[in-house]
Amino acid sequence: MNILSKLYLNFRKAKNYVWLGEKPATFFYKHLNYKDVKKAQVQKLIGLLEFVSKNNVYYKNLFSQYNINVRNINILDDLKQIPILTRDILRTKQKELLSAGIKNFFQNQTGGSTGEPVSFFQTRKYGIHNLFDRWFALKMMGYESGDKIVYLWGSDYDSKEHKNFKGKLIDYLENIYFLNTFNIQKIDVENLVQAMQNTKFFLAGYVSSVEFLARSLLAKKVDFQPEAIQVTAETLTLSQKKIIEETLGAKTFNRYGSRECGIIAHECKVHAGFHIFSLSNLVEFEKDNETGLNKIIVTNLNNYATPFIRYEIGDFADEIISEECQCGFPTSRIKNIMGRLGENIKTPSGKTLHSEFFTHLFYKIQGVKQFQIIQKTPEVLCIKIVRDENFDEKNINFLEKTIIKNGDEKFKVEFEFPKKL
Repeated sequence: MNILSKLYLNFRKAKNYVWLGEKPATFFYKHLNYKDVKKAQVQKLIGLLEFVSKNNVYYKNLFSQYNINVRNINILDDLKQIPILTRDILRTKQKELLSAGIKNFFQNQTGGSTGEPVSFFQTRKYGIHNLFDRWFALKMMGYESGDKIVYLWGSDYDSKEHKNFKGKLIDYLENIYFLNTFNIQKIDVENLVQAMQNTKFFLAGYVSSVEFLARSLLAKKVDFQPEAIQVTAETLTLSQKKIIEETLGAKTFNRYGSRECGIIAHECKVHAGFHIFSLSNLVEFEKDNETGLNKIIVTNLNNYATPFIRYEIGDFADEIISEECQCGFPTSRIKNIMGRLGENIKTPSGKTLHSEFFTHLFYKIQGVKQFQIIQKTPEVLCIKIVRDENFDEKNINFLEKTIIKNGDEKFKVEFEFPKKL
């Protein structure tokens, strides 16, 4: 443990606590029982619904159209009166979804595993709550303030804040070793192993990035043993879990979340499902008629800028477990989560392109409703784009050149423009 880092993190927590002006959700998980957390969740939900009914054009119109009186919503079953928010609505109703009178908010964006680029807004208050959630999630796997943590992060978008002087200084003060795995091949495994010698550390990263590290270490026959491993952003398969845990000699802890809603659920040391962070996100299931699986529907309770109420996040799950866990964490659990698999592309020369590369590539291209990447053969990539009237044909040339530059000169890139995927 680094004492300087512990002091800095404690100072940062205190500073954010003061700005927040209220106790973060993670405080209540330690002091409330299962039933009281449910009550507190309903109170936060009522506060959100009352706010949007007065200050949000989209929800005011929606409640009027469906004759919904938010004062009558006092149990979670009543929430089903409100129609589901989809990514298509989020994309087309962006202005109407931004609440009036909001200060201290910022723009965020996501492509997601379903390939539907969207932009939205989040409040600073939401950001602070999510920061406390992130710290608490790390604590669930044994991390303490000041411990060394290695991040293998597959998002070039997120990595920007770690590249400038301020970002590097914060990483130093928080005892973070950050590696951008947007281009996995550039990971210097030997340098990483050397840097972590004789050091207690934790590992966190994209599933595919951590798996790549494990396979590289296995091939090199090098020891590299973190205290615990937090994996996120993609589905962790049983085969991936096996090779990661056996090679690195540590348990994996699965973190489930999104850019839109922050951390939604996390595994504890019992490893009997994903504990829902119920005072930040309310989770429901809706049966999908085509697959028979449960669609995950999320209501974020902290972000009032672009409110996510009954948001269809695009993932599927088994079931919700209501029984209390042996670990004592006072919330329901999601038994198993499916539908977040981010497959990598293997180029003709053997190079690996992370799935996030394509998500990031489409971030700032206007006029894209959906996209899909299909590798027909090692040399042929098919890019399917559902476009609208704002799509610029010049983007086709840009996409092709960027994919070949970062992927392989032998790539042949084909484009298709279906009306839907």
